[in-house]
This record gives sequence, structure tokens and C-alpha cells, in this order.
Amino acid sequence: MKLMLTEKSKAFCDALIKRQNKDLDAVIGVTGFEGSGKSSLSIQFAKYIAKHNGTKFTLDKNIIYGDDYEKVIRTLKTMPPKSVIILDEAISLLYKRNSNTKNQKKINILFSIIRQKNYIIFLNIPNITDIDSFYLNHRILAMIQIFARGYYYVLGASPNPYAEDKFNIKIASQLYDENMFTDKSHLISILKRNLPNFLFWSRVYNLDPEYYAKYNELKEKYTIKNESDEVEKENKKDVMLVKAITELYKSNPKMTYGRIATILGTTKYKVKKIITEGKIK
Repeated sequence: MKLMLTEKSKAFCDALIKRQNKDLDAVIGVTGFEGSGKSSLSIQFAKYIAKHNGTKFTLDKNIIYGDDYEKVIRTLKTMPPKSVIILDEAISLLYKRNSNTKNQKKINILFSIIRQKNYIIFLNIPNITDIDSFYLNHRILAMIQIFARGYYYVLGASPNPYAEDKFNIKIASQLYDENMFTDKSHLISILKRNLPNFLFWSRVYNLDPEYYAKYNELKEKYTIKNESDEVEKENKKDVMLVKAITELYKSNPKMTYGRIATILGTTKYKVKKIITEGKIK
């Protein structure tokens, strides 16, 4: 695959490699509307970095498709130090509505592996604000915003440890809304003038058609596999639930639906449905 990166894009990648050489990791958010070029840009970044830091990048090993936590952790643990990895859909792991204690422990493990092995991670996500604010403000180093097809700008995180909005996202969003219908150069000049954390802007180029087709093939393959795995898991859960309800009901036919539901951690509706629909023989 022929790399198509501007000098500014290469300089950005070189800066990330320097971080690795200082025993540091880097987590970069890549955001933009669907079809804007997030995958094309992050893949070209990844290919360039791997070429210059002595690691390898392949579509099947260095891109994690889907949001299977166990698969994400397993892949991260087996990749060589200083690898560059793209989490193509795994951003749902950091989704702010999932920030419960159990999920936080999983995410902490994920970031611990990234830190220990000095990985460079690109997180592809349509909207960066969907990331839980703690991880956005404390673990994301830079945010790449594809603001128009073929163009992106980069915002760095504020060094202020007490800043609530380290990327000035609220200001950036307001400025974008007010100037979205102006030409690109005017929009960029507005952002540069008003955002102290604005680093640079540059072009996004498309991947070679054959290479991009291979990426889509793998993405579809793993996405379908993940979906079928989830269906299989749900089917197994349903079978186990029917068995558990059967045993409880047969052991005490006078036990109420509500009591059975409480014991098994399910709903009264599910218990009633299974018993009354004759699934219990």
C-alpha cells in the first residue's frame, strides 16, 4: 500500500514515536461523521509509525474489530511492545453510559496494558464526547477531528490537571456550529485563533482501493462473527434460564413467579412466560 501523508501528518507520527522512545504510550481519538475517512487516516498513520519504529502493521492483527472485551485484552497482551493498534469499534468499552465499577476495572486493565507496552492506540469514534469524561480528560493525548471530507485538525490535551474540558470541546463545537457553512480556510482560522490547544490541520487521503476492500472484508467478517457469538451466548443463557426455572417450579409448584424471578435475578414476566407457554415439561 502506498502511503499518502502530508509532511504535517508525518511530523505528528514522528512525535508519537518519540514518546514511545521515552517509555511512554499514546492514545489518540479519531473522530468524524460516518464515512469521513477515520479508518483511512488511522490506518495510514499506523502504517507510517510501524514502518519507522521497527514494528509491523497488518489489517488482521493490528486492527481490533468489534467490542469484545476479552478479545481486546487478549490481542493487546499478545502484541509486541511499541505496536500501533487501531480499536475500530471497541470505543464502546469507553462509552460514558457504561462507566460502572465493573466496567471501570476492565478499562483500567486495558489502559494498564497500553501503558506497560508503550503502545500507540488510535480510537475510531464518530463523536469524541461519547467517551467517559474521566478517560477523555486523563488518558487521551490528542483528538483528531475530521471536519470535512478529506480534511482534519488536531487538538492537544491541556496540561492543566484540573481542567474539566481538556480539549475545549464545548468551545470548538460552538465555533464549528457558527462557521460550518463557511469555507475551510475561514473555519480553520477561527479555530486556530480561539482554541489555545489547536495544533495543526492537514489533508486526509484515501487508501488504495484494493487495500481498503481488504479492510472492509475483514471488518465485515469479524463484525458478523462477533454478532453471531453474541446470539449464541444469548441462546445459551435462555436454555440455562429455562432449566433453572424448571427445577425451582417443579420443586415447589406453589412458589410465586415473583419469588422465582428474585432468586434467579430475572423478571417476573420472563418467568411467567416460560411457565405458561409450556416450556416446562
